[in-house]
Amino acid sequence: MRVRASSNKWILLGVAAALGSLDCSGGNGGGGGFNSSGTDDAGGNASSSGASVAGSASGGASGAGSTSGASGSSSGGSMNGSSGSGSSSSSGGAEAGSGSSSGSDSGSTGGSGSSGSGGSDSGAKVTCPAAPSGAPANAVTAYTALNQIRVPAGSGCMNLVADLDTSAQAYCSYEAANSSNQSCVATAHTEVMGCTGFTGADVQTREVAAGYPQSLAYTEVATTFGNNPAAAVPSWINTVYHRIPLLDPWTVDMGYGGATGCDAIDIGQGMSSIPTSTIVVYPYDGQTNVPTSFSGLEGPQPPAPSGGYPSSYPVNIYAKALSVTQHVLTKAGDSTPLDHLWLDMNSSNLQSGLQGYFTDTAFLYGAPFAANTKYQVQIVGTYSGGTLKKTWTFTTGSSPGS
Repeated sequence: MRVRASSNKWILLGVAAALGSLDCSGGNGGGGGFNSSGTDDAGGNASSSGASVAGSASGGASGAGSTSGASGSSSGGSMNGSSGSGSSSSSGGAEAGSGSSSGSDSGSTGGSGSSGSGGSDSGAKVTCPAAPSGAPANAVTAYTALNQIRVPAGSGCMNLVADLDTSAQAYCSYEAANSSNQSCVATAHTEVMGCTGFTGADVQTREVAAGYPQSLAYTEVATTFGNNPAAAVPSWINTVYHRIPLLDPWTVDMGYGGATGCDAIDIGQGMSSIPTSTIVVYPYDGQTNVPTSFSGLEGPQPPAPSGGYPSSYPVNIYAKALSVTQHVLTKAGDSTPLDHLWLDMNSSNLQSGLQGYFTDTAFLYGAPFAANTKYQVQIVGTYSGGTLKKTWTFTTGSSPGS
């Protein structure tokens, strides 16, 4: 998948063979690939010119209630958000609770929501494992930045895996070495045998070649900020399709690579310890400074809501065996439902081949959110844990997302 970020930078998402051949706009079948066009708005507090993920809250979003995906579009409310994040390079792990973000020799800390890079301290903290000794500094930065978003949302920690660092770095080195040879880089996430630095035609092959287990090899996201994980991570989170594997609580292995004009996270399914009864929503309950909008510039472009793009910032839920019968968005204190598009694996307007990504997640988004406004979402249905009735609120800031 490609989404263009500010300064003409592309975000890419490789498709997992485990989900079948999701061959969209030039994907190669087994490795797949999504291609897009457009530009993300520059904005927020991410470094470089990429979009930021901003937010703060006092609570995480894996709680009582559940969601399930009913197909359909344009009925009821819509919602959007992005979680609090901060990032810092370190040689240790990421700690996320509800405090402010600050780096340290042994890792970095992040709140269970932070207002940009800060936030009030209110809630239990979760400490992610230290990064492996000798991990590249930018890989640790990517690991820290991503976990500072995942943990407040309730998705738990990603693991930084050396084999996936190797495969991601190999892909970016290939892209940089062949940047002037269009025949080598014409298709996202696909390498061509005979081109400089070739290590595997698709992401799963490259992950396995680097030593990662074939049964867990999964997917890849990449962008062209150029060895800048602090900008790349939030730019992926500010989309629909790219966000799915990065915040999935049951997908837990990652590795980062970077080179001139390239950033990549290779993702492995790993072995998650998150209970299957977990529910994660994004933006999470109580989050603040949520972006107001999403440009829709992602490839393939997600289905547009009735008013077209820009839409509200995308909001999604993760739950096993999700089946939703009702989804309502309102402004807090106002019972009038807000129109939105609902996107799950049964949606008729979901592009062919993408249903596999929506097995445990669903999205809704509608017209851009008002700035500095609290919204409430309620999702009703069933999931693997039984009956689902999840209600939560979040508050927008003044800036768009991407």
